[in-house]
Amino acid sequence: MSVRRILIVVAVVVIFLCPEIGAETTGCVLTADGHSVAGAEIRIVVAETVVERYRRLASGAARKVIERTQSDDAGRFALSAESDGRHEIHTVADGFAPKVVLPGTVGEIGVVVKAAPAVEGRVTTEEGRPVPGAVVIWSGGDGEVSTAVTDESGGYSVPDPAVWANQAEVFHPAFGASAPRIHTRGFSPTAEDRADVEVRSAEFVSGTVVDGSGEPVEGAIVTVAWRPMSVTDADGRFALRAVSGASVIATHGDRIARSSVDSRDLTLTVEPGRFIEGRVINPDGGGGVPHARVFVWDSTGFQAPVDVLADATGRFEIGPLPASDYRVGTRAASAGWSMAYEEANLKRVDRLDLVLRLERGGTVSGRVTDSDGSPVAGAVVLRLGEMDPLILGHSRNFGGQVGFTGCDGRFELPAPDDGEKYRVAAVKKGLAPAVSAWIEDSAGASPVRLTLTEGRPVEGRVVGADGNPVSGVAIAVMGRSSMIAAVPPGQFFDPTVGVEWFYRTSADGSFTIPLSEETWYLAFGKEGFVPILHPAIVVGETGPLEITLSRARLLQGRVVSTDGTPLEGIDVAVNADVAFSAKAVSGIGGDFEIEVAAAGRYVLMAFDAATGRRASIPVEVPGPLVTIELPATRRVAGRVVDGDTGKGVAGARISPEMVGRSSEFYDFDETDLDGVFSFEAFEVGRYLVNVAAEGYLPPEPVEVSVGPAAATEEITVTVFRGVRAGGRVRDDNGDPVEGAQVRAVRVSDLGEEITLRGETDSDGIFDIGGLASGAVEISVRTEGYVPAHRTLELEGDVLDLVIELDRGEALSGRVLDSDGSPLPGADVVAEAGGEPGQYLRDRADEDGVFALDGMSPGPWEIRATRNGYEDARVDDVDPGSGDPLTIVLREWPSGTVVGTVEGVPEGALVSIAVWHDRGRSGRGADAKMESDGSYKVDKAPAGTVRVTAYERSYRESRERTATAEVPDGGEVRVDFDFREGSELSGRVTRHGEPVVGAFVSVSSEALGGADAVTDGGGGFSCRLQDGVYDLEVFAMDGRKREIEVEISGPTTRDIDLGGAVLAGWVVDGETGGPIGGADVDVELRSDTGAEVGSEDLKTDSTGRFRFEDLPPGRHQVRVAHPSYAQHRRDVELAIGAAGEIEVVLEKAEGMRVLLVDRRTGAPLSGTVVARNMDDEVVFDGTPRRDGKGVRLILPPGSYKVSASASDYATHTEIASAPSDEVVVGLTPGGTLIVRSEEQSPRQAKLIMPSGEEYIRCWCNRIAEVNLEGGITGIENIAAGSYDLVVSERDDSVSSYPVTVVEGQATEVLIR
Repeated sequence: MSVRRILIVVAVVVIFLCPEIGAETTGCVLTADGHSVAGAEIRIVVAETVVERYRRLASGAARKVIERTQSDDAGRFALSAESDGRHEIHTVADGFAPKVVLPGTVGEIGVVVKAAPAVEGRVTTEEGRPVPGAVVIWSGGDGEVSTAVTDESGGYSVPDPAVWANQAEVFHPAFGASAPRIHTRGFSPTAEDRADVEVRSAEFVSGTVVDGSGEPVEGAIVTVAWRPMSVTDADGRFALRAVSGASVIATHGDRIARSSVDSRDLTLTVEPGRFIEGRVINPDGGGGVPHARVFVWDSTGFQAPVDVLADATGRFEIGPLPASDYRVGTRAASAGWSMAYEEANLKRVDRLDLVLRLERGGTVSGRVTDSDGSPVAGAVVLRLGEMDPLILGHSRNFGGQVGFTGCDGRFELPAPDDGEKYRVAAVKKGLAPAVSAWIEDSAGASPVRLTLTEGRPVEGRVVGADGNPVSGVAIAVMGRSSMIAAVPPGQFFDPTVGVEWFYRTSADGSFTIPLSEETWYLAFGKEGFVPILHPAIVVGETGPLEITLSRARLLQGRVVSTDGTPLEGIDVAVNADVAFSAKAVSGIGGDFEIEVAAAGRYVLMAFDAATGRRASIPVEVPGPLVTIELPATRRVAGRVVDGDTGKGVAGARISPEMVGRSSEFYDFDETDLDGVFSFEAFEVGRYLVNVAAEGYLPPEPVEVSVGPAAATEEITVTVFRGVRAGGRVRDDNGDPVEGAQVRAVRVSDLGEEITLRGETDSDGIFDIGGLASGAVEISVRTEGYVPAHRTLELEGDVLDLVIELDRGEALSGRVLDSDGSPLPGADVVAEAGGEPGQYLRDRADEDGVFALDGMSPGPWEIRATRNGYEDARVDDVDPGSGDPLTIVLREWPSGTVVGTVEGVPEGALVSIAVWHDRGRSGRGADAKMESDGSYKVDKAPAGTVRVTAYERSYRESRERTATAEVPDGGEVRVDFDFREGSELSGRVTRHGEPVVGAFVSVSSEALGGADAVTDGGGGFSCRLQDGVYDLEVFAMDGRKREIEVEISGPTTRDIDLGGAVLAGWVVDGETGGPIGGADVDVELRSDTGAEVGSEDLKTDSTGRFRFEDLPPGRHQVRVAHPSYAQHRRDVELAIGAAGEIEVVLEKAEGMRVLLVDRRTGAPLSGTVVARNMDDEVVFDGTPRRDGKGVRLILPPGSYKVSASASDYATHTEIASAPSDEVVVGLTPGGTLIVRSEEQSPRQAKLIMPSGEEYIRCWCNRIAEVNLEGGITGIENIAAGSYDLVVSERDDSVSSYPVTVVEGQATEVLIR
């Protein structure tokens, strides 16, 4: 029997009713341009969950309607049925798209619909056969749904999905459960086949559902992708159709089983499921939130039921569920509520009770009227933050919050977070936009009143290159913002957005747009033409516009794998095209189309987000159909099993890493409920598979070799449970502390910290598993309490810990300027002296008041900072004294920098920054370039400064830097011209072949820089000031290179990424046997010998390692293993020559270094570096805070052992190995106050009597000190005599003798 074709040409607008809505709900239905929609049918239907919807569709039942009515000639309607929150409002109107509207709490409901005429679609099989009787469900991003049933030819109709939808699903028992077809990926939204959907052939699958004893289970519901497909008979048997790999779930009462389709006869064993129950409450009133929607998902992707509706008291239950970790979310069915999420661990409990707290956020309300005071219905209302652009032209904005006015002109939007500045704009076709003043306090803000006037018309005409008018051109009107500079014009006209434009050109190409008298930018776009951004116009001053659009060129092609398989869903993009986003996604068959601005040579790039595969090829436009190939993948599969039970471990995190190559191109995977995982390897070679499973000890990485064949590699990873540490955290009243952060830290003999984290629940309970036996430090931190620490010796599970948190002391105070006025917004940071690592911070309020609590006893260091003021610090503050603290900040000497910027494109955003040091931190001020190219930076630091102009646009990123002298209280002029300078050009190749799409970055701290992308021939060019730069190249495959280049006039510099090979093996010096798992690091050096990066890997089971494509030159190799002394050596590498080395590691006892406070003997955490007597670093590590120190495995001999710790002076001891224990005692040292007569920044070093540079911290091994103009304090210097050597601006040096005394401050004056 044939199924009658269902023609769907209506919109279904779903409105979730507020619980507060009373017995009558009124509203109006409007189009986007404000016209009323008469004759629309509005009906109240019963709300349903997703699972309920699938079951209804499977049974053929209709949606239950409670009440229905129609809109009158003015588009108005009224519903009298009372809603209990489980009902929805559907509006049916011919020719319009579905949409979801969440009503606010003010005024009437305004339903704004978009025109969406019906389009024809077909559902077919992969072979092209029609599928009659299929239910097609199109859905949008806001919950809109449109449903149709196909006829005998597989045809159906749907409101144009290009306007509103983002995916389609097909429901048909004979074809199983189809994966959603993503609407915006892989096809043109204007193509005639845009509503066509292809379904995969499904296999006939049968199976049996049994209980734990193997007995059949009758009446079990078997679902595929949450869709009910079968019910078991008396023998427990079921039959259905499903695609290979689909998830099959069987539930029976409180029992559940899950499997995937990997054979045609399945056995599912149901076991007791886990349940999540709880209540959704409003914490402000404490009552339940009736009928809130609750949904759940877990790390393995399992999600069933998809959602439930809470009852009238807010209570809910979800289950049965498998044992796993879940994330539970909830949302209210009305505007003005936040969403809430909670974590739920069902691995150790059968039933978990959760409280989900939905809070009502603040609102921004107001009314929009016309110049006569009449309400304006259906106006788009935007809440815009400081970084949100104002884009007029359609109802979808690129930032902020969006809403619509109701029939009475009233609106309500969610308010921003406290302290966020915002404004409100209203837009309506035919009227000039209105924008409110900036609002800084939502709580105290009055209702916003916006008036839309007729404005002043901006008129013009759009023609093609042939002079003929172009009709239907969409026009975007934008206020000035960074969005204009950052986004190509084509982004505003991305056809996949599916917006309804307010303004388009008429048949004769003309347009008229009413605007307020301000500066605006206009962008013009139409499919098939190159979109353009018109220069800024000033309403009332700019005459009629004549806009010319040129025809776009089309690049067509296919994406396939190297074995010829078409690839769907691959991101493809074209670089070197500045007008378009120039991107697409391959569709069925791998086909894609990309519009480019002009004929020419481009780089086509393809990227597979699922596997990390990528490729790039040069292409000519116009040209023939192109084919771009991605490497064929080879599936690596495996299973993680519990070593004690043999069962699979669910939720284990899998991170594959190619030996000798970064793993950044490989996505992480997680095991399913059976412990199974897989990933796609797209290169032949050796891989290390790293596994992390909660509650288990980390296993050694498993090595797997992937060959050229496409066969699947199978591996098994065995993990063993570690011990657990758990207990309860309570306050000093014995009440549980919820949300406390708990860390369990174990330090290896080599000083490596292994940290596991947890959080206390509502009962204050925590449980951290996967710990190794031995010493573990438990630390607990949470706001408002003093951190607590506990050291344990774990031999087995310890779950009865009780950790009490002390509320500690509190400190309050004020931050003032030198005149005694408050400084709101000043940042106050407190650092504990008695509790290392405890930092507290607050920001001064409008009265300059700050407050800190949870402070441990002992001295504290309090620092206050605010831009434009000198930092201030108060030492040895005792919060227990109860005395308020006053911190005074002095305004730094400042002046003004003014100038102009030339040579940048219209609409580019240029920032100007002024810095008072040699880097880009410290004192500074900034400003934006005005539309006329001028700028003014107020409160620029006085003295010698660097002024940098940054241009950031969709075309390129460039910067220029100049040095200037800013007089205190005066003004200096600095002009920039980006047209000046010399051209740097070159080619990036690999073994002589061009590397397309490589990112080239050229930078100099003193001169600025520029970025470029290599073209189809590997070429690049940019314009820069003459000087010395660092040039870095980053290829798409991860290869990189860094060189130094000097520009003096036109300069050419080619870079070949084909590098040298370094291979070798690591052996035991005593036995000669291979050492697997050794860390091999290559520290890369530039032409000047500076370290520019590193490459690292582990030796394989035969002790071998191999690096490819290393830059030529002299580098250092470091080899380390926990049982051997470290080995370091320099290697000289050349392209074309394969270097092989043998590394012999010697076992050694070494020494144990303990770092302590010399005054108290308390153990410290810091950095220890061991050097041999030739000053070569042979070891570095971190001492343990448990007093057991760090073990340095070193060959016998004498060493310089240097140690550093925060707030302590560096100290060096001479020690011999082997040695049982070396104690290095540290003291805070003294302070050196350097007073400079110059305001310009300089650099200095402290030189010891031995001639060595004094390293202030071995954590970074940096000896240089930045001297600010005026006064610079250098803290924590070891007592002794030094020479302070200062580098002058003319490259000369000056030396000043100084003596630092322990615990004292010493001053020195430099000229």
